[in-house]
Amino acid sequence: MTSVIMLMFYIKHYIDTHKKELGILKALGYSNIKIAKSFWVFGIGTFIGTAIGYAGGFLIMPWFYDL
Repeated sequence: MTSVIMLMFYIKHYIDTHKKELGILKALGYSNIKIAKSFWVFGIGTFIGTAIGYAGGFLIMPWFYDL
């Protein structure tokens, strides 16, 4: 859940800092869907990081409980 919230803030920050570029794309005729598809990079990075952390937690938990 934390990763999703951080992803949303990061995308909002990106949109705020790149308003002019996104406005130019809209003026050139790009639809909102086409522009939104470019944000998959942020989502996939967050998904991979979350999956690695989750899997790492499962690998470390037995050692942690034994300690």
